[in-house]
Amino acid sequence: MLGKKITGLFLLLLVPGLDSLCLVSPCLAEADGELTLADRPVEVVEVAYPSPEFIAETTYRVGVDDLLNITILGHPELCGSYHVDPEGYLNLPYLDDFVAVGYTPHELRKRLIEAWTPYLGSLQIGLEVLEYSSCRVYVLGEVKDPGRYTYRVRMSLVEALATASGFWGSPVESEVAIIRVLPDVTRLYLVDVRGILEEGRAALDVPLAAGDIVYVPRTFIGDWNEFLNNIAPTLRAVFDANRLYNLGW
Repeated sequence: MLGKKITGLFLLLLVPGLDSLCLVSPCLAEADGELTLADRPVEVVEVAYPSPEFIAETTYRVGVDDLLNITILGHPELCGSYHVDPEGYLNLPYLDDFVAVGYTPHELRKRLIEAWTPYLGSLQIGLEVLEYSSCRVYVLGEVKDPGRYTYRVRMSLVEALATASGFWGSPVESEVAIIRVLPDVTRLYLVDVRGILEEGRAALDVPLAAGDIVYVPRTFIGDWNEFLNNIAPTLRAVFDANRLYNLGW
């Protein structure tokens, strides 16, 4: 038993964490009988529907190698497509080494307006992401084509499962796990995907965030400690591969 059940929208189980493990090589550890994944506490959350808080976590942030399209009203010479370089910068007219990574497109657009205004005066700027090159989602477990897939903005759980060619066989458990690493915690979201697919409750489909790991278990999971221990080697391999990809190896 990881913790105490809390009734309401979520079933929330909190597990205090350690501070000694490395994110890029995630593993499980126990301290005084309590479980951690990487250097963060683990929260197991049963999702009844995509709440505003859940959706907020999926907000896309610009990453390395993304291709951005920038338009500036009245300045066609500055309009065009720009790549975010391997160090996270945009090289723009008047703005060499402009930091782009880590910002939402809306935030980045506002920063560009502030940075260009001293050179160009009042501006109207449009910005969109043409290629989400930095982002991947992972679909693992009982699916036909497990692996890493390119993330698309507003990509949903059902879309990710379809991209991996659907379920392999007939998994007993209707709950699919979404593992999401956040700055201070690792969350394991549980979603009743069969309720979405078989009962036609499309409004309950949930959006994914870049970097999410979707895991389809083979059987019913009664002990989440054991489940996390069993998939730890898989998570370690996924994160190490992603680290090497981001380093350009």
